[in-house]
Amino acid sequence: MSYSSAAPHIVIVEARSYTEIADELYRGAALELEHHGIAHSRITVPNMLDLPIAVRTVIEATKNGSMVSTEWRKPDGYVVLGTLLRAEIGCADLVYQEVLRSLTDLSCYYTVPVSYGLVVTNTVEQAMSVSNPQAGNKGGEASQSVMAVVDLKKKLGLGSGAILQP
Repeated sequence: MSYSSAAPHIVIVEARSYTEIADELYRGAALELEHHGIAHSRITVPNMLDLPIAVRTVIEATKNGSMVSTEWRKPDGYVVLGTLLRAEIGCADLVYQEVLRSLTDLSCYYTVPVSYGLVVTNTVEQAMSVSNPQAGNKGGEASQSVMAVVDLKKKLGLGSGAILQP
């Protein structure tokens, strides 16, 4: 994919529960977007459960033009990043499932691409391995996914920034 002056704008929304892991996820996601000439903005929240409401808030704030800054033009898609460690959070898999369900609901309801690089592992070492841009690169994978759906919307004539509601 290559983009000209009408390059998409992606918002990266990341949970910062585990700072070093979050940094790696973000680095992988940002490098992939930058490699394709795609602008992005960054929003951080404290933990994974905050991710769906953060995405919804930006969707609502930008769909009617209430956020007028050029940095916050209507996003074409969202890359959502976060980490849970089973050893520290006994219900990590349940939290993951609920966050994923909420993000999928938002994506389908608003017809806006929401891709995720959500990592659930047993240890910090495992999480660092899949988050590292030179190894597992979950952040980069999430960026590739959102770019593919943004491109699909463009090919179908929906306009990448179009928000459709039932």
